[in-house]
Amino acid sequence: MAKLSEEARAVIDGAAPGLQVVAWFSWVAEQLNEDQRTLLSYAVTNLVNRGWLSPLPKLLPAAVDALGLSEDRVNAAWAVLLEHGLIEVDGDRVVTLAAVLATGKSDVNYFIGDDLSDKVALVGPLAALGIARALNRAGEVSAKCSGSTEKARVSLICDENGVHSRKPESVALFLPSWDGTTPPSAAVAGGGLFLDDDALAQWQTTHDDPDGMPLTSMFFPMAVNDLGERLGKALESMFDHVANFA
Repeated sequence: MAKLSEEARAVIDGAAPGLQVVAWFSWVAEQLNEDQRTLLSYAVTNLVNRGWLSPLPKLLPAAVDALGLSEDRVNAAWAVLLEHGLIEVDGDRVVTLAAVLATGKSDVNYFIGDDLSDKVALVGPLAALGIARALNRAGEVSAKCSGSTEKARVSLICDENGVHSRKPESVALFLPSWDGTTPPSAAVAGGGLFLDDDALAQWQTTHDDPDGMPLTSMFFPMAVNDLGERLGKALESMFDHVANFA
């Protein structure tokens, strides 16, 4: 990820603690041209529909063939996505897409469809709020409670527009502050989903009361609707250029 532009820095600096990366997503979605959106959408479609991504020596030539773009255009689009932090790689392997989808294992997963038979790994708790709108597919987020060493999990039930219910009803959330010096995926991965307000409070104490936005169970539904709409809309505009996910 390259150094942030002055415009991106202004967007981040002007956002409330914990909401900087959400504001950045809205901004960066407007910066991408058609080639960049199409290539990112192609990669996301491959990951979601197949459950895995080919290594770069195969992925990019396949994109050239599938999208009808020249090799130069695909390579140029890929470079911009890397620069923004919308793609992260480790050698020849892609590790995150759009800072919200992970190609490896995760404690936060989205199970897709009525039978929940397909799964995509999410980078972190923030991704859970917008993934249904981004993919335009109903499903269920399952996440390990970040404040517990046990196997306790929380669930967010989603329709195509976003989260509409939760299990348990006491679910809480923490969104960390982001200063733009780390990749956006680091902000998405930070914070956590919690079984209840007590687990959230204990986590904050254990982590020396980090900067960010705690969302208790009382405010969780309202915040999820607002943030899920903002994040999901931005992601949808980057994901919908190749295939219908249904």
